[in-house]
Amino acid sequence: MRYNINFSSINRVKRKQAFAVNIFYVFSIFFLLTFFILAIRKVGNLSVEIERVKNEKRAIEEMIQKGIEERRKLVSDEEIRQLNEKMTFYKDIYEKRFFVTVFLTDIEDTIVGGMSLKSLDMDIPRKNFVLTGESLNPESAVAFSKKLQGISYIKKAEITRQTFQRVGEKKVLINDFEIKGEIY
Repeated sequence: MRYNINFSSINRVKRKQAFAVNIFYVFSIFFLLTFFILAIRKVGNLSVEIERVKNEKRAIEEMIQKGIEERRKLVSDEEIRQLNEKMTFYKDIYEKRFFVTVFLTDIEDTIVGGMSLKSLDMDIPRKNFVLTGESLNPESAVAFSKKLQGISYIKKAEITRQTFQRVGEKKVLINDFEIKGEIY
């Protein structure tokens, strides 16, 4: 028995596959070329934009230099330095005054009855303070110290000195105290 094999159908399938692969390659090359051309145009646009920004920067630097030269005609560098020091000084005073005002308000709110404060020494850069005062009751200084520790920005407040003395005809016992504390 003899068989006749027709190879033409196999060749047709191979040609269709080759045609599909060729079309894929053509579209891939077209896509890559399009992408490459668009990238080159974008780089060209970026270089133009970079040059424009550099020119604007030079123009601004020239304006700044002209402004500095005009300022030097009116005000010397030494006067500018002094003005900057004054501005820093006043800014520091304002910020410290605001903190001290808040601190004093909080102390006023925590003072226990029968107590008076004599002095307050604050060292804001070192973040500490010293309070001195008098009270009629020895426990009021301890209560005042505990209330101070309850304030959110006070790290610690402790009694460092406490003395008692009798004053007046009735020999009233007065408690002199000193409280040292730290601020956050």
